[in-house]
This record gives sequence, structure tokens and C-alpha cells, in this order.
Amino acid sequence: MDTSVAMLRKTGLDVGTTGTRQVSVGLLWGAAREVEGDPPARTNASVPSDLCTFRRLSVPPAGREVRRRVLREELSFSLPFPLEEAAWDWTEQGGQAWVVVAPLDRLERLRRDVGDQASLDAEPLTYLRAALAAGVQSALVVDLGASRTTFCGIQDGQLEWVRVLMRGGISLTALLASKRNLTHTEAEKQKRERGLELAECRQMVDELLEEAFLPAPLPYERVLLCGGGAALPGLNSLLKARLGVEPQLFPLPDALSPYEHVAAYGAALAVRPNQPRVRLQEPRVSARSSPVTLGRAWIAACVLLALLVADLETRHRLLLAQRTQARQAFAVTMRGLGTNLNEHPEQQISQLQARLTTARKDRQLSPEALAEVVASLKEPLGSEALLRRIQLDSGKFQIEGQADSIQAADEVRQNLSKLFEAVEMPRTENLSSGKVRFMLEGKVRE
Repeated sequence: MDTSVAMLRKTGLDVGTTGTRQVSVGLLWGAAREVEGDPPARTNASVPSDLCTFRRLSVPPAGREVRRRVLREELSFSLPFPLEEAAWDWTEQGGQAWVVVAPLDRLERLRRDVGDQASLDAEPLTYLRAALAAGVQSALVVDLGASRTTFCGIQDGQLEWVRVLMRGGISLTALLASKRNLTHTEAEKQKRERGLELAECRQMVDELLEEAFLPAPLPYERVLLCGGGAALPGLNSLLKARLGVEPQLFPLPDALSPYEHVAAYGAALAVRPNQPRVRLQEPRVSARSSPVTLGRAWIAACVLLALLVADLETRHRLLLAQRTQARQAFAVTMRGLGTNLNEHPEQQISQLQARLTTARKDRQLSPEALAEVVASLKEPLGSEALLRRIQLDSGKFQIEGQADSIQAADEVRQNLSKLFEAVEMPRTENLSSGKVRFMLEGKVRE
């Protein structure tokens, strides 16, 4: 696969009781597909719901650090374990935060399975993202897995609640084997072939629905089924009679199965812009320092700060001088190109395309002048991007910048394609601020 294409795809990971599933999706486009073999180091792994604790809390209209302190205080009073011994994060919408907390000891085995570089996300958010990708805003998700059954309420495109019952396909097979004096293989076969025709299967589904404490009447537009237990014969008829809504299999892209891939697909979708997600990471713990150590640290910090200020002043003067030279070079270049900045952008592009080669041969197109030419396209062409670095070498150039989104970065690439040849975006990186760092490469037209 082409490297630039591979970098625009990310993998979601679901480590289940009966196996590990991997699904990759494109950051902006490209069909979802199942991935075979060892997972890449940097994946987004789904943390099973039974390992997590969930809270829905109000947050004040303040900065993220202030909101974090407010949530930390709320959690400290409501959790049955110390918050310092847990990983936690939240996603929010409309002043409401959906908080996910996972004790570190519960994450140890999963972390060993997925590796240190994998991001840990919460399973209910994988359902939400997969539902939103299918255009579903209101649904009751029922995941009938091998070791547990998960109920998840989604309303107005947000998570409402999650309930996990620690009984699934494995316990149902064991119940059938015990009640009917069957081997495990025979019980599994009868479960798959006869389903809710068996009294034990009907009883277990009835108990799960009763213990889930579902609201009546059901306020959700759809009931979406997933997990291996969704294939039980007769399940749809029983759920329709109990819930009053016709169930359906979780809608997924054609290459994926609702019996296996919902969590992995939803985990992969977290890499796309503006998706609700959390990152469960170990809390940063700093060791206590003695007063003497702290005093020395303050002295060292002050010395470093003084050196930093002096260095910044020196660099500032140098940058001012370089900027003056760049403006002069740009003025010479633009006069040589004969471009009127007040003209329509398309007229500028036509003139620049015809005269850039001449400017390069006359050695008037310096890296600084190229930077000014590209920057002059920002407002006329509507690119929401900030250019960080431009390098020009033998007619080939490399541009690094920061944009509000992948779409904005790609808009810069499209605009530059009108002026230059072979403009590509070989690398992008999602930043913690929500923005995107990108790199463009191309060459001046011959």
C-alpha cells in the first residue's frame, strides 16, 4: 500500500472473550475494512464496559483545566475507590460531560494485550460513533456478547446510560448443558439451531431485560442488536413483544459484520475529526520533594528562564532582520511576476502559473518569497491554516503547517495544486488541541 494512503488510515481494536477484531477506516474517506495479522502499535483500543465506571455530570462554561478540576472533585466524592488509582477522561456536549473512569488494576491485562502505545477508549463510545456514522441519533443498543450483555441508551446523538450484565453466550451454553444433561458441544449446537424455542434461552433473555431496568414505553426510535448472541433464532420476535419496537441488526458497512465488528469499527472512527472520544491514561504522579530540593529547583528554573529570555530577544532581532529581507525579496519577486494583489484569486493563479518558472530561473523565487506567495493565497482562497515552515530546493518545495481540520489542510493542498505540480500531503498528525499538523510537498511547474 502507498505510504501516504496508509498514513491516512487508522485501526480500531476490540479484544473480546472469543477473539480480537481489527477494523481500519480512512481519516476522511475510504471504505472500512477488517484487518488481519498483528495490530499496529498505534491503535485505538476499546475498553470493555464492565471494566469502566460511568458518570454524567454538568460542567461550568470555563476552560478545560477548570472543568477538569470540577469533575475531579465530583468524582472524588462519588467513586468507591481513590481517583489517583484510576485512569479517567470525559467527552462533553451542551454543558454535560460523559465521564469514564477505569481502575488501573482492571486495565493491566488489556494494556498487556494492546501494547503501551495504543490509546484506550471506552466501549459505549464505540457504539455511539458507529451509530452516528450510520445516521442514527436515537437507539437502544443491545450487545449480546460471549461473557456479558451490554445495554446502551443513545438519545439526540449522545450517550444517556450504560448497563452491563455479566451473563452472555458462554453462561447460556453452560446452563443448557446443565439443565438438559448435554455436552458443551451439544448445548452450543442446540442454542444456535433452536434459540428461543428453548425455555432456558427465553428465561435468560427475560431476566436480562428485567435486570436492565429499561424505561417503558421505550423512548428510542430503534433497537440495534450486535454481538454473537444477536443471531439467536427467535430473538427478534421476543424483543419486539417485550419492547414494542422491531429490532434490527446494527447497520455497518458491507465489509463488516454486526455480530463481530461493531466495537472495533467504532473504535477506529475515533480518529476522524470532531468525534466524541476519551483517552484513558495513567495519572501523572509527582514525588514529594524536600524544601532544599525545591529551592534548588527554583534557582535552576530562574537561571534557565533568564537564559531563555535572552535567547528569545536575540532570536527576535534576527527574525525581524530576516523578515525585512524576505519582504524585500517578495517585493522584487512580485514586481518581476507582475501580479496585482487586488485582482481576483483565479486571475492571480493564471498569472502566477505562467510566470513562476521565469522567476525561478532568474533566481528571484527564494524560500522567503515562496512563503509570501503561499501566504497571500490564504484569505482569497479561504484556507483556515497557519503555515509553519517552507523549504525550497531546486524547484521542489516542502511546506509544514497547522490547520483547524483535515479538510482545511486538504483545501491548502488543492489550492497549491493550481499553482504547482505534484502537490501531495504525505503526512498528517492529530494534535491534542484538536487541530491538525500537516506537511505538503510539490514542485514548481516547468
